[in-house]
Amino acid sequence: MIRYMAITSLVILSLIACKGKHQSEELNDYLKAFDTLSLPDAKARLTEESEQLEAYLNFFTKGMGNSDEKRRSYKQEDERYTTAFTMPNPEEMLLQYNALLPNLQLQQEIIHPFSQITVNTPDGYKTRLVNDDKTNRLIYTALATYYHDGTVDKTARKITEDDSWKTSKVIDSVLLKASYSYITKMSPHQLDKAHSSVKINGGEITLKDIDKNTVQLVISREANKNFLMVQALNKAGKILDEKGYQTGNLPPGEMESAVKDLSDKLKSIVKNLQKDKYKTTAELAADMRNQLSGLLYFEDSGFRYVENYYAGNVASIVIYTADERQEKEATIMVQNESPNHARLVFVKDSETGKYGFLDSTGNFAIAPTYDDMKQINAYYFEGVNDKDETQYLKLNEATGSLEPFNEYTHIRALNNDLAIVENEEVLEGVIDGHGKVVVPVTYEEITFEPAAQCLLVKNTSSLKGLLSLEGKTILPVKYSHIEYFKDGRALVTANREAYYGFIDAKGKLVIDLRGYDRVQSFTEGLAEVEKGGLHGFIDVNGKTVIPLQYQTAYPFEQGITAVQNKAGEYALINTKNEIVIPFKAISSVSIGTGEGNRSYNFDGQEYDAKGQPVKKKD
Repeated sequence: MIRYMAITSLVILSLIACKGKHQSEELNDYLKAFDTLSLPDAKARLTEESEQLEAYLNFFTKGMGNSDEKRRSYKQEDERYTTAFTMPNPEEMLLQYNALLPNLQLQQEIIHPFSQITVNTPDGYKTRLVNDDKTNRLIYTALATYYHDGTVDKTARKITEDDSWKTSKVIDSVLLKASYSYITKMSPHQLDKAHSSVKINGGEITLKDIDKNTVQLVISREANKNFLMVQALNKAGKILDEKGYQTGNLPPGEMESAVKDLSDKLKSIVKNLQKDKYKTTAELAADMRNQLSGLLYFEDSGFRYVENYYAGNVASIVIYTADERQEKEATIMVQNESPNHARLVFVKDSETGKYGFLDSTGNFAIAPTYDDMKQINAYYFEGVNDKDETQYLKLNEATGSLEPFNEYTHIRALNNDLAIVENEEVLEGVIDGHGKVVVPVTYEEITFEPAAQCLLVKNTSSLKGLLSLEGKTILPVKYSHIEYFKDGRALVTANREAYYGFIDAKGKLVIDLRGYDRVQSFTEGLAEVEKGGLHGFIDVNGKTVIPLQYQTAYPFEQGITAVQNKAGEYALINTKNEIVIPFKAISSVSIGTGEGNRSYNFDGQEYDAKGQPVKKKD
């Protein structure tokens, strides 16, 4: 299904939706995003937005894919259907938030004299929590900012994509307030031509029109606070698949005119940029304010207008509204994921768009003269020389200069202070910020193991071991296989034929599994093991918690897995070995392995990750 409002343009995302703000606030919010941009970046951004706005305007007039999607009739055999919207489970939402919040990290991008701050989850962290601003919401506020120079700023600031902080100092951490909410109760409201409105939260949602495959809604500001989504039904009561929509703070006809006015203004501003009319971003912002002020596009009518298109003929609709939400707050200390602790800090100049280095006083120690440069970590950089060739550069803190560093064919970050290097023989090692070798450049492969904060190395004989970040041996390089740590344990194999067991982060063997035929890594605190053709599960202490009694078993996901008994029958069990779906003879078995969304198919009957039957789509 294609949602045409999912255009990345700031213009479309931030201004079409009715936010309940006065016109000047809407315009101020839009112009604020240009405070930290250089003129070249502003030109690229406005050019892209102008092109996307043209595409969006084209959708108003021609519909999806340049076809007459609006008010289109469907033959019954051409209709497509979907399933009813279901509210996310509140208990699962809470568990997801509790798992997410302690893993948050801060990212700081310095565009002198500003910083753009974002809150992210670390690489490899898996969550099924999706912040869609409707079913669940997550808002960040910085309560205190701790800088690397030892100063603390207790100014409260919202952290959003559109807001920048006026600082070029390196942030170590931020005391963060995370405000989050999720639905605990919702209601469906069925509307049709005979019953065309519903009162919600002191406001109203009105079905303005149903015509063939097209639905038009008018939603008041009060009702919009509770509005979640709308689904359409055909005469037989089947739920039609949505093909696209448009929405705005003006009716569709007026919105089209307002979008065209804005499109024309943006084209004019882009032409001025191409002619180098503006000398600074301040001049650009002033002209944008002059040209964009007064546009209906930025006004708030107090209503939201929605027009949806479906893959079938609409007879009625169901509107889902949130009746109750659980509001919560958590205060956590969030670390900067890659603070620049070098004496000179790599930054991009907001005026020129070029790169340079600031000293501790916030002044340029190395002028912003570099057009194309990529930071690897605090000390190493990748640039392009006069011959258009990639070259590596090293920051010399003692002299305050940037020097060519061509000792290795490839350099990549290990962390903010260390780098993994590769020589002409395609062997890898580790160096520090001064170029000193920490791990000899003799290994076929080096990877970072984040869960244990160590290095997984493989030599030229394909044997593996573990080293500390200081290059000291944690586990000798003599194992044929070492997996990444899960639940504080890493599976190691002593040779290619037999499993050895699990080690802890110090390299100590804590679970000896010699003699087993097959072993899987831990998932959800349990590891699948096989011995003598039978499968069972052990915990992180090596205790057998599910006996080796099954012919087949799979690792657990969301507390459920599939097993096969000695009679060849399949069932679903939980982590306590309790039966969720009874054993039965199955001729066809399929286990889906989607990220956090496993499914089980037994002879055509599908079960979701929780073991619940999935209704077949018509």
